[in-house]
Amino acid sequence: AATLGKALGKPVSYVAVPEDAARQAMKQQGQPDWMVQGFLELAMIIRKGWAAATATGVQDVLGRAPRTFAQYAADLAGGRA
Repeated sequence: AATLGKALGKPVSYVAVPEDAARQAMKQQGQPDWMVQGFLELAMIIRKGWAAATATGVQDVLGRAPRTFAQYAADLAGGRA
């Protein structure tokens, strides 16, 4: 959030949504049970840090280092992402 806020030149904050509230909101939007459960499982995986490793796919495919998140955010804010 801080990186995006810096790139956009305005505050951006992260708001943690409790699992029950997220489930209820997705159900109210008409998401099927299997999709709601999948999103909640993915959120748990991210929360626990199990997806924190950095993959080498960009380097492997493009033969160059990937952009940093700060570079991506700046490009996105400037309309170039």
